[in-house]
Amino acid sequence: VYTIDGAAVKDSWKSIWIGFNGTGENKTIQIKAGKWKAALPNKITTYSSSIILPGYSYFILYKN
Repeated sequence: VYTIDGAAVKDSWKSIWIGFNGTGENKTIQIKAGKWKAALPNKITTYSSSIILPGYSYFILYKN
């Protein structure tokens, strides 16, 4: 899991969260408080406290 501070470089995405799951099992990951939007994949639109990463998957979330 990586978090990028987009505000530091004046990006419209103030925070960017990138999660990778390289295992074959689902993983529940806690994310920082706030309302996150999905960038990729965008199957669900918002997240607030945790996310389930299916096996061999990734998610990119952002906050404006």
